Order: sequence, then C-alpha cells, then structure tokens
Amino acid sequence: MFARATAWMAKLPFDPIDLLVVDEIGKEISGTGMDTHVIGRHGTFFEKPFEHPRITFIVACDLSAHTAGNANGIGLADFTTRRLADQIDWTPTYVNALTACSPRGPKLPPVLDTTREAIGVALSCLGLERPEEARVVRIKNTLRLAEVEVSEAFAKELAGRDDLAVLGEAAPMAFDAGGSLPPF
Repeated sequence: MFARATAWMAKLPFDPIDLLVVDEIGKEISGTGMDTHVIGRHGTFFEKPFEHPRITFIVACDLSAHTAGNANGIGLADFTTRRLADQIDWTPTYVNALTACSPRGPKLPPVLDTTREAIGVALSCLGLERPEEARVVRIKNTLRLAEVEVSEAFAKELAGRDDLAVLGEAAPMAFDAGGSLPPF
C-alpha cells in the first residue's frame, strides 16, 4: 500500500531543475506552505534528506489568498518578492513554524522588488554561461501540478515523453509593467 501511495503522490515532471518558480505558497496548499515532497526540501532538521527532486533554486512569488499572512515554509525558498514579504503576518508564521520544530520554516530569503528581478537574480546565481539553457519550471503552487510551464531547455526531454503534452508554443516569460508574471 505504501508503494502504491508513493507512486500516486504529485511530483514535478523533471529532475534536475535549475530554477523552480512557485507563483504562490500557503497553508491551504501544504502545512509547510509548499509540499516538501514536491520540492524535495524539509523545514526540519530531523527528517531524512530527500534525494529527489534536485532543485538548485526556488523563487516563491506570492502568498495565497487563504493563508491569512502565514508564510510558514518561506525559508524553503531561495528568493522571494517584496509583494510576498509585505504580506507576512509574523505571529502565526512563527507560532506555526516553532510548534512544528521548524526554525528554518520562517526564515526570509533575499527579497527582490519584483518577480522579474527575483527570477533574474536566481538565474544569474546559477552561474551558467548561457542562461537560456537553464532548466526552469514554473508552477502555480505545489498542489496544482497538472499544468506547468517549462523552459526550452526541456525540449528534447518533452519530445520523448508520452506522459506529457505540449499545450502551447515556446515563448519568452511575459511580465506585466510591475514585473509580475500573468496569472497561471
């Protein structure tokens, strides 16, 4: 039964990933804001480290509407936005994280003014000679994984996968005038 349940768990369609862009985190998505099994990171020191997925950097863009300012799990991201940081209610965030013995959960990563800036900084920190070769995946949140956006670096892998369908043409990431991504 455990093997079956594990096989049914939601997961990202690629591994490794250079940059995971998560549009929103929140308590109704996962108790940790982002499902730890999806992102391959724990907020606690006492759990066995994940071997997969291997994600170099995570950008958390916003808090979900229903999380009421609880940003538990923001410490699992590597970069975030001013929009997310300004919404944090530290009291429930700390109570939640410390009750779970997860002092890393509420640690605030570097805060960039916009999503565009956060993604740009994350890509530059990868140190790739050709940033366009970065393996980038964008998801709405770790609960909704039926549709994902991926960079062209996955094109060859996509061609060989009959479990995935390409829904649109390749296009550059589109940002609005405020530096945010359009709704997923």
